[in-house]
Amino acid sequence: MAVVERLGKKYNETLLKAMLGMPRIEDIKNTKKMNAWCQKLQEKMNSFGSASEKHKVEYKKKEVLYTLELYGVEVDSASFDESFVSSPDYKRIQKYSDDIESMFSEDSYVQKGAKEASAPSFSKALGFLLDEARKGQGFQRYKGLGEMNPDQLWDTTMNPETRTMLRVKIEDVMVANDVFETLMGDEVEPRRNFIEDNALKVDNLDF
Repeated sequence: MAVVERLGKKYNETLLKAMLGMPRIEDIKNTKKMNAWCQKLQEKMNSFGSASEKHKVEYKKKEVLYTLELYGVEVDSASFDESFVSSPDYKRIQKYSDDIESMFSEDSYVQKGAKEASAPSFSKALGFLLDEARKGQGFQRYKGLGEMNPDQLWDTTMNPETRTMLRVKIEDVMVANDVFETLMGDEVEPRRNFIEDNALKVDNLDF
């Protein structure tokens, strides 16, 4: 994992971590196999990511091209070619993947509560656990507080035990106006720049 963290300064760390457990790239010049490999990696990343993210992995001109979109805006991209696949770093990543996969066999299974499923690979085991964790969860989007039911409004906004209230001063008007113009104004470019600069800094996002 130290290799992944170090390479994360040059490549997308999420992409590198997703490559763990993927089949070894034997020949990056083999278009048919690389298209299938990229499709599998793309499906893996989108199945584990949040609803606001869209991961795209393509094979073009003997390179693997990766892009990340957040709410439809491209916020990150990366690529790697034959030199990366033949590098000692990729070999270390693949060795780590092989070690993980060696723990699984056709007889392996994963269990959560009373439910169990066949887990011949790490990705199958992780996929099952994530699917089970998502069950019972729901996501709703509101354009305004008036769209909420009374109990939802109480739980999210009105309950004095959980709500957060901030004092707004007249000095804040200019700053608020600048932010409003950036996010809601007629100019698209400032809004795009704001999203690109801040999208990956968010710790908690209500989507």
